[in-house]
Amino acid sequence: MVISGLNTATFYFAGFYQRIDSNKDRQQFLKELALIDSTLIFYVTPHNLSEDLETILKVIGNRKGALVRELTKKFEEVKRGTI
Repeated sequence: MVISGLNTATFYFAGFYQRIDSNKDRQQFLKELALIDSTLIFYVTPHNLSEDLETILKVIGNRKGALVRELTKKFEEVKRGTI
């Protein structure tokens, strides 16, 4: 959370995004999260990252964000910007 550079005052851990079976269910899940005025945290796999980001952008909008990989490892990487 801290390494993201996003607001740490309040956050919501949304869990594993891919575990939601259908695209319709994922969009409904994101619509509900869009109402939360906090930093949102998702776990996503790299396999569908582009598609997942497109869906998040479509449903939630172009919020500030950070992609973080290899946390606490030698090749830790952070990309910050907007979705």
